[in-house]
Amino acid sequence: MTLARALAVLVCAAPWVSPSIAAQTAQLDSINRYIASEMQRQQIPGLSVAILRGDRILLARGYGFANLELRVPASDSTVYQSGSVGKQFAAAAVGMLAQQGRLNIEDRITKWFPEGKGVWDSIRVRQYAEAFLLPQSGKHYACYAQARAVLAAPRVL
Repeated sequence: MTLARALAVLVCAAPWVSPSIAAQTAQLDSINRYIASEMQRQQIPGLSVAILRGDRILLARGYGFANLELRVPASDSTVYQSGSVGKQFAAAAVGMLAQQGRLNIEDRITKWFPEGKGVWDSIRVRQYAEAFLLPQSGKHYACYAQARAVLAAPRVL
């Protein structure tokens, strides 16, 4: 079971409506012990966790290190480098927006990123997705260098 799935199960199963502070403290201690043991078992150097109930923050905390080399501790506000993980989410978002009719994959990329006019005029959303989000396809690799600059200015679609 992954740490994320186990935490979700743990949070959903936890009776957070306990009347006593002692009971809540015991629950938080249990969560802290669980996270520490999973970090050790899965060799996770650091992570940040937030547990919410409605608008109330029940736990917001960092565990381990945000940067092992510099021994920087993780906190509840650590910004982690995601590497290429975001590509799958961006590709899924493009697909979902297209499916909802909010974006046409044949639109010029400059419809969504007007600051690229004159440089990116020939790039379509489909080409961007194929070249940048799915670089293993190799199609439209020529527009890769131009399209990757698009990420420098994210927009809400």
